[in-house]
Parts: sequence; structure tokens; C-alpha cells
Amino acid sequence: MRAVLKAAALLVYGFLMYMVVFGVMVFAVYQPMPTDIDYDVETLRSPADETAYVHLVEERTYSLDVRLALIEAATTSIDFSTYAVRTDRSRDIVYGALLEAADRGVKVRLVIDASGVMGFYGENTAYVNAMASHPNITLVLYEPLSLWPPYAGHNRLHDKLWVVDERYGMVGGRNIGDRYFLESMPAEDATHDRDILVFGEETVSAVAEMRAYFDEMIDHRYTRTITRESTDATQALQASMIDDYHDYIDERALDSAALLTAIHDEAFAVGRATFVRSPLNRMHKTPVLMRTIVALSEGADDIFVQTPYFVLDRALRQEIAPWFDQNLTVLTNNPATNPNIPGMSGYLNIRNELAGHWALYEYQGTGSLHMKTVLIDNDITVIGSLNIDPRSAFLSTESAIVVYSEPFNAHVRDTIDNEYLAQSLRVLPDGDYASGPVEPIPFDGFQRAFATITRFLLRFVPFML
Repeated sequence: MRAVLKAAALLVYGFLMYMVVFGVMVFAVYQPMPTDIDYDVETLRSPADETAYVHLVEERTYSLDVRLALIEAATTSIDFSTYAVRTDRSRDIVYGALLEAADRGVKVRLVIDASGVMGFYGENTAYVNAMASHPNITLVLYEPLSLWPPYAGHNRLHDKLWVVDERYGMVGGRNIGDRYFLESMPAEDATHDRDILVFGEETVSAVAEMRAYFDEMIDHRYTRTITRESTDATQALQASMIDDYHDYIDERALDSAALLTAIHDEAFAVGRATFVRSPLNRMHKTPVLMRTIVALSEGADDIFVQTPYFVLDRALRQEIAPWFDQNLTVLTNNPATNPNIPGMSGYLNIRNELAGHWALYEYQGTGSLHMKTVLIDNDITVIGSLNIDPRSAFLSTESAIVVYSEPFNAHVRDTIDNEYLAQSLRVLPDGDYASGPVEPIPFDGFQRAFATITRFLLRFVPFML
């Protein structure tokens, strides 16, 4: 019996070592895979020979209404990808709208990260089956979770993309969940986020590039198409979700046609709108997006960065090294309300250093920030899914829209100033706050103690944050 227990203990130990070495420590050696993806910054900041329009999608309930209006207007196709689908009302509303579109003949394709729909939220299984059983819906999971190879579990799909009728394209930071969409969510749990909608009178290049990227994801070797038979149970669940969608439409008295008309009237005609994205390979990716943003920043007098998490490892420090000699303003979450514990801990390890280099601000309002935005001088705006951390730079799939337009840049800057910087405080190099327009949210004793422990543990693996 003792021999059996010893053998079992050795087996468990060997498995744990295997997971640590090939699931974590393998990333300590930075070796990016080569890629052909490259963006010319001179092209990105010069006028295009087409007219593209962009629209800022900011407020939570409005962002859901815009998605539903686009779905209702669709006549041929809807492509949608996301990292996480939460088990709440927003899932049922969005899925119900997609099902109704599929019922009228629209071809719907969904690419969802496997960890964000299956791994963390097991209740989604029945809903995945219901969606996958519809004949006009193709549902694909990115990187289904597996113990072999363990390193693949860290290469997640982090894009949030919508492409409708190959005419409208939307990119941003919102996953599917009440915290991103509904005002009924408790204020302290709400997540403030940002999307950008791009379109033209006909298909513009940015939307065509988004569609091509989606085609690549659908057919990629790291994805798996889910096929399910239609049953009484799946049909009943489909009908329930469609009812939830109609209940929401009735509550909001949502006029989708009028909303789209208003969007067209309010949208900015811009000099150029370009879709940019990272590679899809496993292990370390070449940081195409980060390098593109830093290259766009070369020689800039003013750079503004809004990110929910700011974490650096050695490789990312090298990528953003030019920023340390430039004028940056950074807006991020305060440690007391940041819901991402690893991200918060990694940020705390460099917080005072960042405050010594740049104008570092932390949001003190209710809820948390999830926006990913970079403003460069007065003419370049970048909005997408990219956080300023090693995971977004080197491991996850990410994408963004780069807009060349002074009026749109000013519009985004005014929105940030009025809605978020007005409720933020500057961090001093010693970690205290400068006096400002609001009171700081206290970082209490338990939070500090927990943060001290996590900061110490995660100091050894910043490349995983």
C-alpha cells in the first residue's frame, strides 16, 4: 500500500511539474513567432481614397441597443466574436436577437473563446447547444481547453468584433454580460467600456479586413466548430431567448431603424480608418499592435493611454521604451476597485515608477474602467481590445481600429475628460494622490494585505499577466 501511495504522489508531483514548466515557465523565455502582418504607419496617418465613417459607442445600455439595431438591420450575414459570455440576461437578449436574424435567413457566425464560454461559465453549455443547433448559425470555439499542450491554454481569443452585412464593423472591449450593458446592474459592479463602429456607403476597407480576419479565425486549426442536433429542448430554449429579446425591445421602446439613422447622422467622416490585429499563432506572438501604436507615437508631443491594467515585464518594457522619453498621460483603475486581481497586483509593483515617469491618473468613480484607447497628438485615435500588459501584447488575439481624424480625436478626448478624468486623481511618485476634484476610494486593510501577498507571488511571473 505504501508503494502505491508513493507512486501516486510521484505521479501527481510529476503532473504538477509538467503543468508549471510547460504551462507557465515556458513563457519566461521570450521567443516570438515570425509573422507577415505589418502596418505602415505613414499610411495609417494619411488620407485614404475612400470615405469611412466612425461612431463612438460609449454608454452601457446604448452599446447594447446599437448591437441589437445592427442585428435587426442585417439582411445577409452577421459575424461576431468575443472572449466571454456571462450567464445573465444580456446573453439571452443578444442570443435571442441573433436567433431571430437566423430565423429570417441571415447567416450568423460566432467565434467564442472556449474558456470564456465553457471553462468559467458552465451554465452556458445548454445555450451553446441551442445556438449551435440552428441551421443558419455556425458556432466555433477558439482553443478548447485541454491538458495537452498546457501552454495553449494561455493563448486566448480576446477580440470583440462585430461585422454585419460586410458593411458595418465594430471593435471594442465589451464582452457579453450585464455589467457591460445594463443599467440595472449595481453601480459598483458596472464596467465602463468603449466600442468604435466603422462603416461606409458601401463596404470600406476596414470592414473588409475585419471580415477577412474573421474568415481566418473560423477556419483556423485552433478552433473547433460545434455541431448539435435540434431537439425539443434546444427549440424551447431558442424560443425563450427570442422572448427575452422582445421583452427588452418593448421595455426600451427601441426603434432600431431610427437609431441607425441617428448613427449615420452623427458619425464622423474620417480621413482613414484601418483595422489592425495581432497574429493567431500559439506561444509568443510578435507584438504587432503594440509596435504599431509605439511607431505611430514616434515624435508625438502628447500621448494619452487609457487601459484597465498596466503591467510590464522585460519584453514589454523594451517594446514601449520610447514612451519613457515622451509626454504620456495614463488613465487606469484604482487598486481598490480594479476587479482583475492579477492585473491589479502587477500594476501595483510598478505603480510608483509609472507615476514618476508620466502623468498617471486613477479613476475614483463608481464601477471600473475596461476601455482600451490611445490618443496620439490631435489626429490619431486607437480603440480596440488591447490592454497594456504582456498577455495582450504577446499571448492573446487582439484587434483595434486606428482612426486618422482631428475632429474624432477631439470628440474622444472630450468624452474621456468629462466622463472619466473628471472623476480621477493623479498619482504622485510616492504613491499618494495629488489633491483633485474627487475624494479617493479607500484601499482598506484587508485589500492591502491581500495585495501584498499577490504582489509578491506575481512578481516572479509578470510575463503571464
